Amino acid sequence: MTIIPYRWRCRVCSEEGESEELNRHCGQIVKQLAPVSKENAEWFSNFLNNNKWKFISSEMLLSKPNSLTDDEHVSLACRAGKELEAFLNQISFTVPSHYELYNARSDHLRVSDLKKPKKTKKRKLGFDTALKTVFKWQGKKIPPLKKFPKGPIELGHVFDEYFRLAFEQISSDKWAPGNKVEFYCEELDLTIVGTPDLIYDGIPVEMKTTAILPTSSMKKKSRDKFTSKWRNNYLPQIAMYSHACGLEWMLLLLISKQTGEFSIIPVNGQDRLISLKNKWQGWVNDGKIMTDVATYRELKSKAE
Repeated sequence: MTIIPYRWRCRVCSEEGESEELNRHCGQIVKQLAPVSKENAEWFSNFLNNNKWKFISSEMLLSKPNSLTDDEHVSLACRAGKELEAFLNQISFTVPSHYELYNARSDHLRVSDLKKPKKTKKRKLGFDTALKTVFKWQGKKIPPLKKFPKGPIELGHVFDEYFRLAFEQISSDKWAPGNKVEFYCEELDLTIVGTPDLIYDGIPVEMKTTAILPTSSMKKKSRDKFTSKWRNNYLPQIAMYSHACGLEWMLLLLISKQTGEFSIIPVNGQDRLISLKNKWQGWVNDGKIMTDVATYRELKSKAE
């Protein structure tokens, strides 16, 4: 489905608008917004009407490598969770009308790109291909997406948008929307900008949605799949964001898309950061990658 003019949101100031193409605002290419499909709008409306948000302590969860289990961290996470539960259940909110689209075409590297390995015969996308994509779109207008995700992928974005809008209403001296952070990769001499979703009492919080929380009711096959996602997706992001904030750990907000249950888990990313650093150190001997990294640094320097 293509809708013209395209709806957009500024990455910096969050101003929204419509235009025939995606331009720049506050010096950066804007994010494209897509309308929520009728199917998922109805699903989400039923979800909000039939469920209450319910906090589940991280102590009840399984399959959470590198999570912190000491009383101090668990107690802090529980305070955050109970505050969030009370807030979410008292706001009156409708289904979001639009959500932000992910566009693989970009003129800058993202934190997620540093999670990737190099391209191989079996793996079409990697850090090296992300660099090539950046070079391709330098100084060019990135075309809007004309096909929008459907089903569970779209629904995950709708949850993200719901929480983004909800936190615009929150009145708290501890909970707040996340701020941009800079992660410096010493091995590649490369700085990447990213934005944790939320902040609680100065601690970054990354938000993820899943079908159900990994409790004892989750089947082993599903739990194994969840653990793999935790290790390969959640932990690298946690490792880089926490390090960028000068911390060894941060909080993960994990939300069930089926029940409205959520948990807040304190997670230490240091072990994962070490393994990432070992991978990046291996790239130092790859002349092609390092040449491209140097080119990227030069492009970013000129842009600034």
